[in-house]
Amino acid sequence: MVHQIGVFLALSLLIGPVNAFLNGFSSAGLRNGGKIYMSGDPPRPSPKNVGVVLLAGGKGTRMKATMPKQFLPLLGKPVFLRSLDVFQGMTEVVSSIVIVLDQSFRDEYQHIVDADRRIRWADPGKERQDSVFNGLNRVPDSCSVVAIHDAARPLVSVDEVTRCLQDGIEHGA
Repeated sequence: MVHQIGVFLALSLLIGPVNAFLNGFSSAGLRNGGKIYMSGDPPRPSPKNVGVVLLAGGKGTRMKATMPKQFLPLLGKPVFLRSLDVFQGMTEVVSSIVIVLDQSFRDEYQHIVDADRRIRWADPGKERQDSVFNGLNRVPDSCSVVAIHDAARPLVSVDEVTRCLQDGIEHGA
């Protein structure tokens, strides 16, 4: 019985996108939590009024670098700014961005906060969970959902963020 279910699931995951393609539908975005969506299905929830907590308060001691990893350059730009760019670009979705960053690094990046009314600072905590807590406390109550992202992970795309937000809205997590 378990084997038959596994075969059915594997086949449905293959057949759904193939059928959709053959019927003229785009294969992008067809799967959602095990569901196959066709063009006539209800659209995924649209994230709006999202708060973001961008965790950039780590010290990066395990890397043994001369600076925390979120400040290391990636193609000439600090890693954390590449993460920030993703969320700043989501102007129709993101209404608040809280950057959890130690006071000693803020002066260098204050111009970014001054240029975008959505951005504010929060202090890092002793542990990561404390930093998350501090960041959440700075997110406005008006935000409908909050995304927490590690600023030292710059390779996230707008599409990936959007899908995660949609899943959070749809499933309440």
